[in-house]
Amino acid sequence: MDEQIVRKKRSKSLASAQEKVERGSLAGAIVIGLYVLFPMLVLINLSLMSYSDALKNPVSIFHDFTFLNYVEVWDKLDVIKNTLITLAFTLIACVLNLIVVVLAAYPLARAHFRGSQLYVKIMMVTMLLPTTMIATIFITKYVFHIYSTPMALIYIWVTGGVQFNIFLAISSIVSLPKDLDEAAYMDGCGYFRCIFTIVVPLVKPVIATIFIFKAVSCWNDFMSPYIYAGSKIKTLSTGLFFYKGQYADKLNLLSTAVIIVAAPMVVVYCFFQKWIIAGLTSGAVKG
Repeated sequence: MDEQIVRKKRSKSLASAQEKVERGSLAGAIVIGLYVLFPMLVLINLSLMSYSDALKNPVSIFHDFTFLNYVEVWDKLDVIKNTLITLAFTLIACVLNLIVVVLAAYPLARAHFRGSQLYVKIMMVTMLLPTTMIATIFITKYVFHIYSTPMALIYIWVTGGVQFNIFLAISSIVSLPKDLDEAAYMDGCGYFRCIFTIVVPLVKPVIATIFIFKAVSCWNDFMSPYIYAGSKIKTLSTGLFFYKGQYADKLNLLSTAVIIVAAPMVVVYCFFQKWIIAGLTSGAVKG
């Protein structure tokens, strides 16, 4: 009887401790969520203010809400044109980056050539090295002769962060059994057909993760289009920069412009966050 009473007390104490931990975790999550969401809420509130209300108190919630800012910014920022340009360059860069990543990751993961492991280690070391703008400008201007052209922007976006993407793909491909490759080759499947019809469908989560990370990076990039693409190509980020120069004192219009530029990628991330988490953890557990 005494042992049963002790066990009941222990179970109750453990349950109460677990309940306290859960409450603490919930409270911490709420605090962190509010800390992260507060700047976004301020930005949204500013975008719904008139110019006079924004001058009086930019963080006040007691004001007349208006959507005229979105109409004005949509026209002056030339959203449709800049969105189509940004979307076209982003899709081209993401597709080319994925092709390079898959074609590089598969032979490295399967060690198809001598020194592949050494190459992976060297690639991981290069991830720690900073990318110098002088070197990339020199390469695009004097080696490929594409500086200040759309091709320079595509080159920068395709090669940017390619080592990390290859490393992600390798960690996922390594978890696949080699018997699949051998069976495909025995059935007459070619090398590239094996990659794109056998390997790629099995590592869809990591492929989706790489694609989304690259898309978000390209979509929000300002420096590369501004420096490498020339003045004729204007993406949403560079358009926002020039818009800021014209309306630097109008916080309500700037907030509206920031929301319009950032909204597409936020929506994309919300829809594909499961794929992103699955892609980042796909190589963590091996069956």
